[in-house]
Amino acid sequence: MYEIRGIIIIMKNILLWLWQFPQHILGVILSAILDCEKNNGLYFFKSGYLSSFSLGNYIFINQRQDTETTRKHEFGHSIQSKYLGVFYLILIGLPSVIGNMIDRVFHKKWTKVKRIKWYYSQPWEKAADKLGRVNRMYCQ
Repeated sequence: MYEIRGIIIIMKNILLWLWQFPQHILGVILSAILDCEKNNGLYFFKSGYLSSFSLGNYIFINQRQDTETTRKHEFGHSIQSKYLGVFYLILIGLPSVIGNMIDRVFHKKWTKVKRIKWYYSQPWEKAADKLGRVNRMYCQ
């Protein structure tokens, strides 16, 4: 009985990894380049030149953004990856990158609170906060 459960769990994990294949392959490639720390089965990467982002189970954290809130938010994105699988990069990743670029280019003169409120009010970011159990009181 326990052997069958173990086999089912292994098969489920293999299928889930394949379902998220594009982001996991990118995560594996970037994990070979960046130093990482493993925490609760997820990989946290630190980089001084990138924003924080998620690729399946691989979570990249900017050193200046390494907070519990950021980790929870990015964990929310990893849950989105499980739900959306191969569609995650198009439906979540690309809009998130575009939103980040828009904020960096067009909102430079905004206050930090206004920028955060705008960025995290986008549907894909708001959903990641909800899944990661992040409560942004000033973003409501």
